[in-house]
Amino acid sequence: LGQLGGTIAKDGLDAGDNFPQGNRCNPTAVLSNSCLIQGVGTQQLIVPENRLIALEANTLGAVRSTTNGPMQGAHLGLFYESEGESTFWRVGIGHTRKVMGGESSSTLLKGTGLDYTWYDIKWDFYAWFIPAIWGIKAGVGESASVYGGLGINYAWGGWSLGGINDGDALNNALAQNAGIRTSIDSTGALSSVPVAYESVKFRVKSILPTFLIGFDKKLENGDKIFFEIEYVTAGGYDTAGVKSEGGARGLAPWATYPVVLGGTQYKFGYKMAL
Repeated sequence: LGQLGGTIAKDGLDAGDNFPQGNRCNPTAVLSNSCLIQGVGTQQLIVPENRLIALEANTLGAVRSTTNGPMQGAHLGLFYESEGESTFWRVGIGHTRKVMGGESSSTLLKGTGLDYTWYDIKWDFYAWFIPAIWGIKAGVGESASVYGGLGINYAWGGWSLGGINDGDALNNALAQNAGIRTSIDSTGALSSVPVAYESVKFRVKSILPTFLIGFDKKLENGDKIFFEIEYVTAGGYDTAGVKSEGGARGLAPWATYPVVLGGTQYKFGYKMAL
């Protein structure tokens, strides 16, 4: 969903803030010129799941992570379709919502009584679609047909992201670099503000093309069963505000991001004759 699989599984997302590099540049060090000379490195606002899994091996199990992969969704649609001799048209409404995936967490010293969840991120997604399609249809044998159509699709919806990212806790405990860490602020001082209980929501509306191909077969009662592959182009840019100081520094007070609502939908269904 949202073409966010790569971000969740392997790429992550760099934060807008940097963290100071070098042995003297850590959350307990006193700021010095040598600290600034050693430069800065990127932080990860979104830690990819492959990095969370690798932390377990790199820390001999002192870090335990739970990963669920990219968001997967289900789509439910209803439509009215009218057929001509070799053409058809339809209008309908559809809804897509996340049903699994998109949840990642990582805990220090889990099961010891001293455990601390330093990273806990949840994604969510929903979209509504109103397509209008015209197409052509060709018979296959006596009771089946193949068809394809083009149309336009009005869509609205988006994705949200929220949770906790406290990379300093991981670094202080195990000297591992992941997540949001201490940074150099605009005055040159070391500053540490974790992202805590953040919630960012991106929402868009669009009117863009849609394309489908399908196969249906008529039953003895006149109804039909069908299988379709529909490619929906829907989405746009949205600007969303953050709630916490850590979120503002890690992302931005107001962040703009592309939101993809569409994609490829595989549909099985039933057409009832009216």
